[in-house]
Amino acid sequence: MRIHQARSALDWAAFDVAVKAEVDALWRKGTWYLTDLPPDKTVTENEMLCERKRGPDGKVVRWKGRYVGRADTQTYLLDYDEMWAPVARYATLRTLLAHCVVEGMTILQLDIETAFLNGEVKEVIYVGL
Repeated sequence: MRIHQARSALDWAAFDVAVKAEVDALWRKGTWYLTDLPPDKTVTENEMLCERKRGPDGKVVRWKGRYVGRADTQTYLLDYDEMWAPVARYATLRTLLAHCVVEGMTILQLDIETAFLNGEVKEVIYVGL
């Protein structure tokens, strides 16, 4: 759901914590920095999405906030030339899998926080805050 919908939910306090954690991670990882918009550039619109993650019993186990750029506001070959979704680094995944083998553990599900922040893009993308 979009953030304006989450703000009116009874569990907004939990979403608020998740949203702040998402924004903090973006700053901490150096995903963006403040700058002036050059006259010949446009801002890629963005939004904060919120989601309730549920466990096997259907109960909410955590709340997530995801800051996403709206690719529909970009122009092909001007703002980008390919679209892809980066994931965790292979070295990280191999290390985790090796650890599980050594410990005799079984992986049922895996979620790596901020995995998408490992991707690199060639283009400079301007987003509004």
